[in-house]
Amino acid sequence: MSEKNDKQQVVPYADPFYLGSSDHSNAGLGPIVFNGGNYLNWSRSVKMALGAKNKLGFIDGMISKLAIESELYSLWQRNDCMIRCWLSASVTPEIAEQMLICDSAQEFWNELSERHGQTNAPQLYSLKKEVNGLQQNNLSVDAYYGKLKRYWDELNNIEGFPYCECGAMSKCTCNILKKLAERAAKKR
Repeated sequence: MSEKNDKQQVVPYADPFYLGSSDHSNAGLGPIVFNGGNYLNWSRSVKMALGAKNKLGFIDGMISKLAIESELYSLWQRNDCMIRCWLSASVTPEIAEQMLICDSAQEFWNELSERHGQTNAPQLYSLKKEVNGLQQNNLSVDAYYGKLKRYWDELNNIEGFPYCECGAMSKCTCNILKKLAERAAKKR
């Protein structure tokens, strides 16, 4: 093969409509099953899995539904159905059944996000209560720290970190962000 032909060769999985022989409709997306209470970690896991399969655009709106007249509609529909199957296999059967009403993977994703992805005071309260009540008991130090770290990460995800919209932080020379992160680590 000449060098020119090598450059023109397209890698099939670079095409967002490509489905490999190992892509099965009953396969889940990642190791975490969404149970109604672990949305943040589940959504991150699913995004990574879909990103690895070059399918993230189907849930984030970058690959929107095509018109039925489009010559690519059947490819879009096949992929969208597959992604809905993957999403359904990544949630509890009860949640999957509720999501059968969704007509697209993006609608499925948005519906779950709207129902469970909202940061709210009860979630924060519950999580802080769990952190305060956590005891090592029979857990190894590694297992205990892992559990504690997971709670801290979830708290950080829910509470978030204020974002500077005025641009002043880009000119900051006192390392305030580093100092705030160190302060949070000391609190823990």
